[in-house]
Amino acid sequence: MLKDELKYITTEQLHDTNQISVRTANCCLSIGLNTLYQIVSSFENNGSFVKNRIRNAGKKTK
Repeated sequence: MLKDELKYITTEQLHDTNQISVRTANCCLSIGLNTLYQIVSSFENNGSFVKNRIRNAGKKTK
């Protein structure tokens, strides 16, 4: 399953390959979203990152 493969892609790898910004990586890491799987699951469960009240995450966070 594709979602299982996301467990092996780290937030740091996404940043290193310029797929997410430094701000986004820091926001994710600050709340314990260390893998792409965790990021996707969090978004699916909450519908938005802004609703999670993630510090420094807003409209500009990509």
